[in-house]
Amino acid sequence: MQLSIKPTLVSVTALLMLSACGGAPSQDTGTDPVVAPSYETLNSTKDVTSILGGTATQYNRTQKTVKLVTITGTLEHGTGETRIDVDNGAYVFVDLDGPEAVTGALSDGSATFEVYPASVNYQYAVMYDMKHSVSGDEYFSVGIGGIITSASDIPTAATAIYTGAAAAQVYTNSLTEAVRLSNGTSTVNVDFSGKTVDVTMTNFTPIAYVTGAPLVSPIDTITITGMTISGNAFSGGTLTTTNGGATVEIGGSDAVFGAGGNFFGYDNTTSRPAEVGGVISQDGTDGYITGVFIAK
Repeated sequence: MQLSIKPTLVSVTALLMLSACGGAPSQDTGTDPVVAPSYETLNSTKDVTSILGGTATQYNRTQKTVKLVTITGTLEHGTGETRIDVDNGAYVFVDLDGPEAVTGALSDGSATFEVYPASVNYQYAVMYDMKHSVSGDEYFSVGIGGIITSASDIPTAATAIYTGAAAAQVYTNSLTEAVRLSNGTSTVNVDFSGKTVDVTMTNFTPIAYVTGAPLVSPIDTITITGMTISGNAFSGGTLTTTNGGATVEIGGSDAVFGAGGNFFGYDNTTSRPAEVGGVISQDGTDGYITGVFIAK
């Protein structure tokens, strides 16, 4: 999906150890117990490797375009080495020694990968910003990434409700500048049997994008319904934005919407992915909105 917007990570790089990233439970022969999925957390220092994955809204500052992209890669837990393949090989990010002790940011010498503070309460996934350049074009991405749940470990029945954090940015032609929607909450309803995901993002603190001053936002709630699960990812759906319960159209009649997300880690107590997250983007002649959510 490619669309215009105003200013405002697919190959796996190593053969991975199955024990590090989960996998299908072993077959019960009647004599041996079923082996439960096993996933390392992001802060694990074991000498194993995990598969990374995620989805981002990527803005090309030079061309002034935005699109949803996938990220894949690996995390060497023992050394911290992190490899992230952005948008089917368009950019390959490699940090050899892991996050900086103070900021938690990753860097490969030119690109930076910075984690949102809201991610500190999560074991397998993070919300992040990433800045990099390719062939003279500068890119800025906002996304969700982490230790991806193996597709074979996604339940095929039951439902689940995840709760967590959200952030967004919105602009309409009636505003003098974009509004940053910070410190929001998210509720993610997953129907594994019906293969659908619905998300509500609300309770934001609206501030001016540039100055950080308090600002009135044209919306207070973002809802995405009917996203479709495929493997360990989900996408599509319908966007609704409201203020005080009343629908507010963002972007106008020509607005184009996209959304995507992933499941992360595994919870053996509930027999389902431990965490979930994703991004949304809609842009049109009359304005735009982007957002990211994470929940567990």
